[in-house]
Amino acid sequence: MALAVLVIAHKTPPSHTPAAVLVLGAVAVLLVVIAALWGFARWLGVEPEWWRSLRRVFVEAGWHAEAAWTDFADWIRVGR
Repeated sequence: MALAVLVIAHKTPPSHTPAAVLVLGAVAVLLVVIAALWGFARWLGVEPEWWRSLRRVFVEAGWHAEAAWTDFADWIRVGR
């Protein structure tokens, strides 16, 4: 009888997971699913046209930024 009382008296408290942890877990799962779908689409060779044109725009912008930085470095080195 005493053992039964100990078992009943020793109740574990309910586990309360904070809502923020649940939301962060859901966002993480969503990001993993999106990344997997994106990777699968890339593996199949499916790319929207705007993605390729956007990539070209960023490559050209990087080229212009690199050229501007090189001109500035030359200007500093020459001392004008």
